[in-house]
Order: sequence, then structure tokens, then C-alpha cells
Amino acid sequence: MRVFINHRQEQWPDWLETTEFAYNNKIHSITQVSPFKANYGQDPGMGFEGRRTGKYKAALRQSHEDKWLTLRIGVRKNLMEFFVVMNRPSRYLTSCNG
Repeated sequence: MRVFINHRQEQWPDWLETTEFAYNNKIHSITQVSPFKANYGQDPGMGFEGRRTGKYKAALRQSHEDKWLTLRIGVRKNLMEFFVVMNRPSRYLTSCNG
């Protein structure tokens, strides 16, 4: 955003929506998905995708549901592993207590 703002910083409200969209559409290194996809299970529409009809639409919907389920399972698994690690007793505390 800094690239587009003038030296008096008066233009930042004009660029806020574009910056938010760019941030939410970027794949993050830790999650390997964009924040938008993590929240909604799909990439945001850009406005030029075109409409899908008939068999293709049904197949696309099923594919989307399968990917969404896989994403949810993966996120849940990662969170469970995180909580196991975070709730593990510290080696330092157990060695100090005896």
C-alpha cells in the first residue's frame, strides 16, 4: 500500500479495499491457503470466471465440497497436533520439580 500513497498520506482510504483483497487472496506460507479460502472454502470470485451449467456445474460443486472437506480435516488435524504440543509438559519444569 505504501507504493500507492502520496507523501501526505491522504490516499490510503482509497486503496484499503484493494489492499485487503490482495492480502486475503494471497497464499500464506504456514497454512498453504489464502485466508479467504480458509474461511469460505473457495477462492474469491474475480468477476471473469463465467457461469457453469449442467453436468459440469454438478461435478464442480461435488469437487468443491470434497476439497472443502479435505481442507477442514487438514486444519482440524493441524490444530489438534498444535494443542498436543502446546499442552505437553515442559522438560525444564519436570526436571526442576524432581
